[in-house]
Amino acid sequence: MVMARKEDHLRMRMEHIRFGKEELERRRKSPVHTKAEEIDAQLAEHNHVYIVDPRLGFNQRTFRFWINRRSAGEEMEFSGWQLGHRHTVEAVIYVLKGHGYSVIDGIKYPWEPGDMICVPVFAWHRHHNESGDELLYLAATTGPLSMAMGIAIYEEEKYPEYWIFAQKGEEAMKSLIPGGGEPPAGSRAGRSGRGRTGRPAPRTPAAGCCSRR
Repeated sequence: MVMARKEDHLRMRMEHIRFGKEELERRRKSPVHTKAEEIDAQLAEHNHVYIVDPRLGFNQRTFRFWINRRSAGEEMEFSGWQLGHRHTVEAVIYVLKGHGYSVIDGIKYPWEPGDMICVPVFAWHRHHNESGDELLYLAATTGPLSMAMGIAIYEEEKYPEYWIFAQKGEEAMKSLIPGGGEPPAGSRAGRSGRGRTGRPAPRTPAAGCCSRR
């Protein structure tokens, strides 16, 4: 235990007392309105533009919202050809322009303008742009909330050195629950040391996954 001094305890208590008034000031300084020309100017220089994010000074702590633009045939967010990526945050995508498909837990979901993709938590997914023209879409995740709580996990096919669970075997690779495929501590399976054995098997769509089709 950290041995705090008397003045440290008083300081921490006063942080609670001052929080409400300081929060009002943070809200006054927080961006509220982002104009179209500001977004367009950033899109002219970057394909991936965060519009609302706590790191940009917005006084919200639960989600981030961005817009992506991709050239003809370019992947929506290239994270691998077999698995793609998965994360312990909720994610939704709304397609404005272009067409293609997403593979979520081994199931293919075609999409076009006006369609929405709702990705189940910790499901492997990848998105493919088949448009002959540019692709434009909006996306949002609960990343800031999960990161603030210390429970955010992002596993990408391209970066296996940062995997937390996927390298622990086939069940861990397929599980929609982080650590759900791990064998009990001390079991023979837990001592086998087997690594990743392949891609997740197809499954039926998880509850909450939605599309217009």
